[in-house]
Amino acid sequence: MKTLTIYEVSNLKKGSKVLNAELYYYSYYKIQVGAILTLVSFLDENNILFNTGNNINVIINLSQIRTGAVKLTNTFKAMKFRVKDVEHSKKIQEYLFSIGYEWSSGICINTDDNIRFIYAELNGILLHGYSEQIFENSLKNEETELVETVSYSLKVVDTEALRKHTQKEEIKKSIHEVEKQLSELREKLKSLEM
Repeated sequence: MKTLTIYEVSNLKKGSKVLNAELYYYSYYKIQVGAILTLVSFLDENNILFNTGNNINVIINLSQIRTGAVKLTNTFKAMKFRVKDVEHSKKIQEYLFSIGYEWSSGICINTDDNIRFIYAELNGILLHGYSEQIFENSLKNEETELVETVSYSLKVVDTEALRKHTQKEEIKKSIHEVEKQLSELREKLKSLEM
């Protein structure tokens, strides 16, 4: 991701989220790479107050950005989505919420069944639209689609459960064999009685 310039940082809006791209120290706090910083306010023309999300506020001076002592990047991508129906819209919104985007009114599913397009902006705000022409002309937002994927995880095998399962299957197999033999013996007995 591209490091934000002083101009870009100074034009951020209150509530904008940025990503710390390089480890640095503030007072005695270590600000980790990948920490998401939320802009709280501009203290003056050179100092910006950010919150780290752990109720720790940090002040970043624009000269720190100019010299490269502090490197910030956008946490969000500018994307646009074509909406197929209400259910598809809900899935897109839920995924975007899970990675930090939200409507200006907060995180709540917009159930407007006329929404045809959803826009995810660089500041983490979601917008929606109805016009194909506006969607096509929105060049800053990359057209993106939600793709359902299958995920796998690993777990340690419970050997006791595996042993019980194997034993249960063996017993079922034995019962089936005994039932088959019993059935054959019944048929033989029946044929002898005639």
